[in-house]
Amino acid sequence: EEDLVFPAGAGVAVRPGTRLSFAPGTRMVVRGRLEVAGTSQRPVVFTAAEKKDGWSGVVVLQDPGSRSMIRHLRIDGVTVDPEDRWGLTGALTVHRGFSAIEDTVFRDIAVEDSLNVVNGRFRIARCRFENTSSDAIDIDFGRGSIADSRFLGIGGDALDFSGSIVQASDIEIDGVGDKAISVGEGSDFSGSGFAITNVETAIASKDRSVA
Repeated sequence: EEDLVFPAGAGVAVRPGTRLSFAPGTRMVVRGRLEVAGTSQRPVVFTAAEKKDGWSGVVVLQDPGSRSMIRHLRIDGVTVDPEDRWGLTGALTVHRGFSAIEDTVFRDIAVEDSLNVVNGRFRIARCRFENTSSDAIDIDFGRGSIADSRFLGIGGDALDFSGSIVQASDIEIDGVGDKAISVGEGSDFSGSGFAITNVETAIASKDRSVA
């Protein structure tokens, strides 16, 4: 019913099959390492207690040396709270450290970014993004890879990079309201194995970036 806030420096482990339902305007705050250990048969689900009102998502605030591992998680029903004092833009926001996000589904997301990685390293693999009102993945000053992932029904950009170094492979993007891949603010992007359909712009490289 209220924000789920863990003590600073405490690691958080979420076991297979866990389901957390959040009241409108609430979020989960992890100030350390997050381990979500879902499986294909017993995924972890973070969702809204009331579908019509949504909830405010998850934020992971790590030390630079921390490593988070997220597997077989489903996040859905995150919406903008006009009174949110945090001012965050992501359904899942990871700040600093390293994060591995695998076999995870983001669905019915109505905030600026489904996944926002800020000033950290990352590996994203076998993830799926569906029905988002704005961007799917937003990497700000990060470094890492994205592989074997699908983007379907994205309202903004599927992949948005700012000041980042990113490699991507085997990506399917279908139905995007803005850019499939936006490489900006001095980013360096390379990739292969893309299938891009039904988009406004396939790839944009700007602001002294390299694609």
